[in-house]
Amino acid sequence: MMRRTGWRIVAPMLGILGVLACDGTQATVAAPENPSRLTSGPLDLGSEILALMGGFPKGESTSVNAKWDHVLRSLATEPKVTLKGKLVPGSDGRAELVKTVQYIQLKTNDATPPTGETKAHFAARLILDMSLYVYGGPNTPVPTVALGSDVAFKLVQPGTTDTVATPALKAAVIFPPGSVGEPTVVVITPDTAYYPANCSGPLDTHLCQYPKFYRFNVFPDVKLGVSAKVQVCHVDAGVNRLPLADHFRFRIAHEKPPNPNDYTTGSTIVDNVEVLALAPMTVTACAADGGTQYLPPPPIIIGSANTSLSRFTNVALGFVNRAGAAARRLFVPQDVYAIDIGGGGFVDYFSTFGVVDPLSQADLAQGTAPGAQFSLVSSALTVGGSAAVNAWSVRNAGSGTSAPFTSSVVIATDSLLTAPVATVALGGAASLVPASTFAYPAMSLTLPPAVVAGTYFIGTTVVPTGADSSASDNLVSVRVVVTAPYSGPQTVGAQPWTGAGLGTVTATVNKADSVTLAYDFNYSSTEAIVNIDGHSVFPWQQWTYSTTAVSSGVYKFNWQYSGQHYVFNAYAKLEAFANGPSGEVVVPLIPYVSYTGNYGNVNGPFSLYGSAMLTLTPGYA
Repeated sequence: MMRRTGWRIVAPMLGILGVLACDGTQATVAAPENPSRLTSGPLDLGSEILALMGGFPKGESTSVNAKWDHVLRSLATEPKVTLKGKLVPGSDGRAELVKTVQYIQLKTNDATPPTGETKAHFAARLILDMSLYVYGGPNTPVPTVALGSDVAFKLVQPGTTDTVATPALKAAVIFPPGSVGEPTVVVITPDTAYYPANCSGPLDTHLCQYPKFYRFNVFPDVKLGVSAKVQVCHVDAGVNRLPLADHFRFRIAHEKPPNPNDYTTGSTIVDNVEVLALAPMTVTACAADGGTQYLPPPPIIIGSANTSLSRFTNVALGFVNRAGAAARRLFVPQDVYAIDIGGGGFVDYFSTFGVVDPLSQADLAQGTAPGAQFSLVSSALTVGGSAAVNAWSVRNAGSGTSAPFTSSVVIATDSLLTAPVATVALGGAASLVPASTFAYPAMSLTLPPAVVAGTYFIGTTVVPTGADSSASDNLVSVRVVVTAPYSGPQTVGAQPWTGAGLGTVTATVNKADSVTLAYDFNYSSTEAIVNIDGHSVFPWQQWTYSTTAVSSGVYKFNWQYSGQHYVFNAYAKLEAFANGPSGEVVVPLIPYVSYTGNYGNVNGPFSLYGSAMLTLTPGYA
């Protein structure tokens, strides 16, 4: 045995020492500042690699160590170079990594991985660690790869078609000939974070995201010579994160490349993601075994071959699903296949991939479910009093996450709240995912001095700052009657009258304890329509007059309906109404009878009269 003495520093800038063994071979060991880190606590990337190499039998472990040492030598002595605009290790370091990967592939079946981990999974984890070390440096965080997860690796060659697919066939990539310029390490790993909220995910976009999500680790990760095709399954079974829209409009997307020169031809940039053009491919088996489900992941336990070096990690990505207000480019699906039944996406650069809905859009709407709908405790109010508003909510009925929004409570003279008398601004939410709600508590709204006796509408509007697919459901209002304090008996002049309808509309209280309700309206000849008999007719019109009850009980009254209609065969109906806690009660005065009958005929001069009674409730119209 030839004995050699002394230490030789192989790569001092990497913190690695080469120890010359007495058998003449070289074994690489780590020299951390705190040796206890080798037996407890999270490992750094270099220590993790050394521990994993111990998962091979002694002979193969020594060979892997030696090959890894050649990689480190090259990294220490060879400067980095620019490859397709990206700074990467020199050619020797890249070549030595490929040799090491090829050897690990050759010896994978000899490995002894931790309990619960397959040999292929173990090899993929070691190859990923080594590749990250070579291309990212020793301070690169150790990747989170759970035991038993859907992981795949392959060494892709330049002149052939290579397909990399995960064991569960939930993610895959096809590299055509000429896509890579040199042997390229590819490792596919699932995203270990869990995204239970609708449309959430690791991608930084307001578009709705659908699991599952996979990281495509490619070394060197430079723009491809020929576009590859990527396919990732989206959830379509189970109870979690089911699609909110037709999956034929879904597309593959990933993190936007840092350099615009690396964008894929035909792709579209939305927020900070690149949405890929649809590509035909049938590698994955998304519909197998009943479809793709999205389940909460088990605790992430990552162990090395040496069980004393097990690492416990539970890392959640901190991405926020933003609801941006930036303009989007519409995606109109022209193809007859969806991404999970024959489609993928063309790509030139790699990162974390998932499925998005490019047409996803929020639809903020007023709650309609019992207890969630805007309502008032009473629609009978008094001047200077207050309106008690029940709790209500705003929901997102759309297919995408909303942008920030606010709400207001409005007192107006019209049901659409376009003529406000008073407005109370309320808060809102920074975003709202589909199928979720934002609750507003019950409140008491004091009527301002501008609200005098009369009929009003109190309601709420939601005000989005971003895209909202429908504005028709953003508003709800309740009709209220505001009365002045009054303690006398009910008379026609006890409270003011209001009238509504086309033309001139008046309501005049007379001294003789009567009220004259009048309308004066002329049709234009252009408003005539032709009915089924070929006659020119005019559409129905309605005039409504109301006052407020100030006392309870049965109210008897006489009525007279007179006037003159200069329209051939005019006819009408007349009715009285009284609102109350149980709704509206209508008393017919003149029932509708067509012009062929006598009753209800108001053609030319007419005068009809009678008597009736209404049951009144104070505060109601």
